[in-house]
Amino acid sequence: MTDTQLTQSQSILLDLIRYFLAAVVVIGHGFGFFLGYFDGFFPRVFPHPQSIAVVCFFYLSGFLIVGSQIRQTDRAEGSLGKYLLDRTTRVYVTLIPSLIFVVAVDLLFQKLSAVNVELVTNYASLKIFISNLFLIPSMPYGTMRPIWSLMYEWWIYLLFGGLYYLKSNRLSASLLILAGAYYTLKVNAGGEAGHIWVIWALGGVCAYLQQKISWKNLNRHALDALALLLLIAAGWLYFISKSAYNLPAGIFLALFLFIFTNKVSRFLRLLPPLRVVAKNMAGFSFTLFLTHYTVLTYTKEFLKLDGWVGLIIGFLISSLVAFSIALYTEFNLQKIKYLISRASQSVLACRR
Repeated sequence: MTDTQLTQSQSILLDLIRYFLAAVVVIGHGFGFFLGYFDGFFPRVFPHPQSIAVVCFFYLSGFLIVGSQIRQTDRAEGSLGKYLLDRTTRVYVTLIPSLIFVVAVDLLFQKLSAVNVELVTNYASLKIFISNLFLIPSMPYGTMRPIWSLMYEWWIYLLFGGLYYLKSNRLSASLLILAGAYYTLKVNAGGEAGHIWVIWALGGVCAYLQQKISWKNLNRHALDALALLLLIAAGWLYFISKSAYNLPAGIFLALFLFIFTNKVSRFLRLLPPLRVVAKNMAGFSFTLFLTHYTVLTYTKEFLKLDGWVGLIIGFLISSLVAFSIALYTEFNLQKIKYLISRASQSVLACRR
């Protein structure tokens, strides 16, 4: 592994950041459920922290996915089919169990009690469920509110895959570009998050620069100053705009993360022993992201908790539920991907 590629410490740091961002999303929603911060401090004083965390997720997604494709291309291992298999498996191994969990819990609690959760009663139709399953931009099903960002990101995946492999798969790639561009640039960009796809693309650009920049040759003090300036600029723009999807603020924050993960990871000598812990923490972060809103909803509704006690218990229950689901899904991602790949090869062999 060369200096311009991801080091072990950097990979571990990125895993820790993924979990940290998922935790921020849970805590951010917890502020609203248990501390009454919605329509108060957030977003009248400062934007919702969970929404800013989503912006950071978009940067990391672009950085990691584009970086992975660049490395696969360098090793002559990349293809459109492999890319689609990787993305589809990564998303649906987590999405399907999470969606089933949300639907089951929503229906169960509605039948067992007289509680009227507006999100469930208004947005629990079969049409919405099907739209969510195929990630077609729509209202989230019931209490699965966080799925909106995946509906946005999925079409970026398809758009990028089509563009990246256009030369080798003109017809298939062109169809992906058309569908991806329509939902990304027209449908999703017209929503509340606006052109957050730019942050994803910036992550991709940073992944390319990762292969070109030799960080050892850059001035350490200048990097410190630049990172601090970017973070302050992002915070100030968030404060004055009150919008978590303020594009310049998101760009500054993404660039801060790029510098931070490259600079700090070099000095974290204690990170390698944390590799397994970090991997496990990141290993259920996607499930935590998709299921926590449901858990928080019913924790608040039935346990009648408030304040920091409610926030802490809600966070712990959300984590326990997500970890339990991920044991059979996210943690077995590579095995599932291998089985699907083998099954696909067998089907193709039979057709021949």
